[in-house]
Amino acid sequence: MNTNDVILSGDDAGKYIHTKPKTLANWRTFNRGPAYVKIGGRVFYKQSALDKWIDDRTIVPGEQAA
Repeated sequence: MNTNDVILSGDDAGKYIHTKPKTLANWRTFNRGPAYVKIGGRVFYKQSALDKWIDDRTIVPGEQAA
């Protein structure tokens, strides 16, 4: 883990990627969405994992899809 990495709650992660926490929960159920961390019974997201997830979905017009 990056020592400067921020750990976000589900609510904060939802705000960060502009989606509802319930959507994040649904994605986890179906093994979709960004990587997450479970500590005890709680779920958290590393900001770097959210950034990677966003980067992986970035589409540049004119570039061919892989």
